[in-house]
Amino acid sequence: MADLAGLFGRGPLADATLISPAMTIHFERIERSGTPSMLHIDFNPSAIQEGKIQLFASESIVNKLGAQRIIPSPETSAIGGGGITYTFPATAVPATVTFALQPDRPGAANFELQVPGASAVQSRVYIVP
Repeated sequence: MADLAGLFGRGPLADATLISPAMTIHFERIERSGTPSMLHIDFNPSAIQEGKIQLFASESIVNKLGAQRIIPSPETSAIGGGGITYTFPATAVPATVTFALQPDRPGAANFELQVPGASAVQSRVYIVP
């Protein structure tokens, strides 16, 4: 029953949504090591500046959560401040970015996402074997 509910990943208990003024984030708060998952970000119109979106992602999204690819591909990326700032074209509203993840070891991963000028969104993902 606990597995079906998502206590060990993929289920209603594992699904999470965070809402901020700049974006809505959908992810799995419980993931399985070695299993692919997705972190989806829907940006509000306020996040779009001059046809572009900038997004800061903490280094834990790459290192601990195992970001494999980003859809769409960013135009630019800059490392600094404990993470990576990506710039994406905003060709449609709502604009969406997806991180394809695959963590490679169990543990907990705190992460942070932020659109410049808006407050950061922080959460934690638990990775089970």
